[in-house]
Amino acid sequence: MKKLALVLMLLLTICLTGCTSDKRVAIIDTPAADINTALNLDLVKSGKSINSEIDKSGNFYDVKVATDAKASLFYDVIDLDDYLNKSFKGINVNVLLFNNKVGNDIINFIAEINNKNYGITEESIGFDFATDNNSGVFFKSVALSNNVKSPEGYDTSAEKENALVVVYLPVYCIYTENNTDYTKIFMLVPVYYSYTYVTDSIVEDVNVKGMTNYKIILDENNLLPNAE
Repeated sequence: MKKLALVLMLLLTICLTGCTSDKRVAIIDTPAADINTALNLDLVKSGKSINSEIDKSGNFYDVKVATDAKASLFYDVIDLDDYLNKSFKGINVNVLLFNNKVGNDIINFIAEINNKNYGITEESIGFDFATDNNSGVFFKSVALSNNVKSPEGYDTSAEKENALVVVYLPVYCIYTENNTDYTKIFMLVPVYYSYTYVTDSIVEDVNVKGMTNYKIILDENNLLPNAE
């Protein structure tokens, strides 16, 4: 009887060992050529770590921005004319990804971005957003999704095109474990927004003057385009 119990325990141990499938697989973004070129993502990939003193002796999360982070900022203009009505409560502004298989790593990347000692700030970006008189809002911390509420007194007259402007900072995120890079992804991080107007195709927000205007188009899964 004891021998039978030992055999059963041995078989159970072998089964548990052989059936475990926790092995990590590499997740690597390959952005489509048009967005890669338009946003100079190669410069972000080869940029600088926000944590200049990162310890790479063990497992670590590394978030990079372009060496000239200010120059990598770009903005998207969202037309609100079809949305502004009595039931309009606001809009969600999300961190944009190229894939949805990142798992819990994204939480750690966001924690790095929000780190109180070296996280992303206006100072680290090198851009002082003008936000006087509620002209716009700089996100003090990054979240996967932020609900941006419509401000009181927003002019919905037909004389101007009503718009929400969102400024993004591209970052490149790497998770390394036992000297192997398992996660290497891009994230487009919203850092600023404003409710503004567009007149004759010109955005009436001084903060985006000189920035790249890029129209973000997501697929059916709300993801950015990866190369085939």
